[in-house]
Amino acid sequence: MNQAMGLNVPPDGIAALERRTEGWVVGLQLAALSMRGRADLSGFIEAFTGSSHFVLEYLIEEVFNQQPEDVQEFLLKTSILDQLSGPLCDAVTGRTDSRSVLERLEHANLFIIPLDQARAWYRYHHLFADLLHQRLQTLGVISEVELHRFASQWFQQEGFLSEAIRHSLTAQDWERAAELIGSRSTLLLRRGELMTLLGWFKPLPEETIRSSLHLCRDYGWALMLTGQLDATAPYLDCAERLSQENEAQLGQIMVAQAYPARVRGDYPGAIALSKRALELVAKEDILHRGLVTFTLGFSLFSAGHMTEAEPALMKACETALASGNDFARMTALSLLAAIQKNQGRLHRAAEFCQQVMGEARGSPMAAHAQVFLASVFYEWNDLDAASGQLAQALKASQSIGNFAIQPDIYRTLTRVHLARGDYASASESAG
Repeated sequence: MNQAMGLNVPPDGIAALERRTEGWVVGLQLAALSMRGRADLSGFIEAFTGSSHFVLEYLIEEVFNQQPEDVQEFLLKTSILDQLSGPLCDAVTGRTDSRSVLERLEHANLFIIPLDQARAWYRYHHLFADLLHQRLQTLGVISEVELHRFASQWFQQEGFLSEAIRHSLTAQDWERAAELIGSRSTLLLRRGELMTLLGWFKPLPEETIRSSLHLCRDYGWALMLTGQLDATAPYLDCAERLSQENEAQLGQIMVAQAYPARVRGDYPGAIALSKRALELVAKEDILHRGLVTFTLGFSLFSAGHMTEAEPALMKACETALASGNDFARMTALSLLAAIQKNQGRLHRAAEFCQQVMGEARGSPMAAHAQVFLASVFYEWNDLDAASGQLAQALKASQSIGNFAIQPDIYRTLTRVHLARGDYASASESAG
């Protein structure tokens, strides 16, 4: 068809068009008719949907208008759904026979595709879905907002919270969306699903977020943990104002405020906030106590207060283990190793390094511990052991793509070569 009509569509354009039409022959023919005489073929292919002129006309006249009124209404109402099931369609349309309607549509080859062998779930052909959704918006007879609310309610009842949130956001049902997001936000923070969480928060009006302590706190954390420190402060400040009557909640906010202070290098500020937070956070709140104990220990270490830092970091190891925060635990152990070495307790430093290597096997933290352990062996003048640790660390860094550690590896290796009097190798590793 490309050759016969002289369209000169490149192979990648043909592949893209086939994906958009999902192999629908008539759709390809209609696309070809639409492309004749166009200069920007790639732009057309990119924008080719069920609302394109020829496709729209064909689908309305040859498909949609041929259906009984009740089926037309069913098609329009369910056009808001990415996937279709009998119970879901019942909830959205108000019918009780949606499963049989879906089966009839499939038997009639009406642009509906089964998604499983049991025929429990379907979806519309993409071009047909485009047409139906555009038709729904053009006619304006059925409230799209109400349809999304019905879908959100069904997904929530069935335990599909992500879909429930998506539909409530689309419906701009902010109160419901905020309630649903609030029920999941802390869990997503703990899982590290930050981009999903930010995607949920982004459409919410500012007044909706700022009216909830819970949302302000968790949005602040999500922004903070994605490096958006400047955007964090207004939400944490708002959360602080909302938590004045609850000391435990105020303590949680101070835990969050201490984090950016530490990251920015404001160690006195981080230390003060952390100590105050520990006074307020409930004893049974292991998660927040673990976070703030780590922040306190790290800040004390970075500020050079080693005597205070050591017990704080030991406590951070305990609470991190209890709360399942592996990163905080490994970092605290590594800092403890540094304290021991600085105070001349090399055997104790080696023990902490070996603990990290055992618990964080295969991670970047383990490679850092190996480099540090090599420096301990260097202090003992056990140069073979030091070289062995550095070789393992280099191999590990290459296998996991942790190239940031390699300057430390080569710097320590240079010292080992110099201690041996091997100046040629020292020059090579330094270069």
